[in-house]
Amino acid sequence: MLDAARVRLARQRALPFCGITTRETLTMDHRGGKVADKRHAGRWLPMLVMLLGWCLTAMADIAPDAAALAARIHQEVNLAREREGLPPLAWHGELAAIAQKHSTDMVGRDYFSHASPEGTSMRERYEQAAYECAVQVGEEIYVGAENIAMHTLYRRVRIDSAGRRHYDWLDDAALARKVVSGWLQSAGHRQNMLAPHWQREGIGLAFNADYEVLITQNFC
Repeated sequence: MLDAARVRLARQRALPFCGITTRETLTMDHRGGKVADKRHAGRWLPMLVMLLGWCLTAMADIAPDAAALAARIHQEVNLAREREGLPPLAWHGELAAIAQKHSTDMVGRDYFSHASPEGTSMRERYEQAAYECAVQVGEEIYVGAENIAMHTLYRRVRIDSAGRRHYDWLDDAALARKVVSGWLQSAGHRQNMLAPHWQREGIGLAFNADYEVLITQNFC
């Protein structure tokens, strides 16, 4: 990202306003729905529009570029494989699309699991995308694997005496290293990532409102 740390620090000043709330007098319309009193709406509308613009700009600056971050994670994965004497994984668009759909669903419905709330598994997500994975090694046939991760977009947060939050934001390279390092420290995730039979991978990620990124990594 282009001088992302400076941009984030500049936009951070707008963030405390993003949680602003106002008290509105509510009346009932003729259909029984609630509508804001026009006197209050007229007074607050210009300020709310301005604050909304600040908040959207701040959030856009804080969130990394998803494609760039996915590419950095892919690079770190292949560096880890190289250190183990393993061939690199090729980037695969179909796997990335499957991974992206799962990450987006986890953020949209506020869960973190290999299975969706309905119980949809990785194998079923491959089937829904009409993606067939069958890697034969001897008598064994491997039909895919999946890693997921969740990480904050910052190293730490400091709260000052006025209650304002000050974030130490991670750049793409540092965030990618932390994600891959976390996988390497988990036996199951490490096994998936360093399996010699996998030939390709796809990574998809999504950001939530708590300054966290949820990542899905699919293999074949």
